[in-house]
Amino acid sequence: MSFGEVWYYFEQDVEYPVTVLDVSYFSRIDLSKYDVLVVPNGYYRIFNENKRKDLVQWVRDGGRLVLISNALRSFVNTDQFGLTKYISDEKESSSKKMEEELEEDRILMEYEDERRLSISNNTPGAIYKAKIDNSHPLAFGYPQHYFTLKLGGSRYSYLKDGWNVGIIESANDHVSGFVGKNVEKNLSESLVFGVEEMGSGSVVYMVDNPLFRAFWQNGKMIFGNAVFMK
Repeated sequence: MSFGEVWYYFEQDVEYPVTVLDVSYFSRIDLSKYDVLVVPNGYYRIFNENKRKDLVQWVRDGGRLVLISNALRSFVNTDQFGLTKYISDEKESSSKKMEEELEEDRILMEYEDERRLSISNNTPGAIYKAKIDNSHPLAFGYPQHYFTLKLGGSRYSYLKDGWNVGIIESANDHVSGFVGKNVEKNLSESLVFGVEEMGSGSVVYMVDNPLFRAFWQNGKMIFGNAVFMK
């Protein structure tokens, strides 16, 4: 489904030719032949430390790496990339403390309360009004906000050495849909879209999938900017 969303965008929306690469032989690919690499939403075991180093060198040489949604998990809290879960030890400790308290509550929880707790830690679908830096090429064509579709509780901190192009500042940015109370607390001061420059190239982090099921029209332009921006 995630690959299909990206493929549909290129073939149907913008009618632009692309090369499709499969994970089964990705480790043998000569990346120097490509300008932009889009990694769709998904879980990837191929991006081990050695492969991440290869990608960093490719980016430094002028490549652009576009990571979407759960693909970011392979690049968070690593030595090669600037993406982190929390911007400070204090915020990380606060989040871990909350998780520990929830786990303690779960131990003695009655059966009927289990579902309620599960819902509190989930976000099946919610819309947030993210603050956008529309002076950055990634956000060209947008006003100073972007309506982002949240489909889970994953959060990443603001980039220390990069451009925080789209961010969620507080719980007040929640516009519509259901978001669990514990997730809502965690999403404050979190990244939506970011750009990390490396050498002659860049990495584009898209925390929320802008092409979700090819119907989220609000996200198609920012994805196009991520691929084609200079």
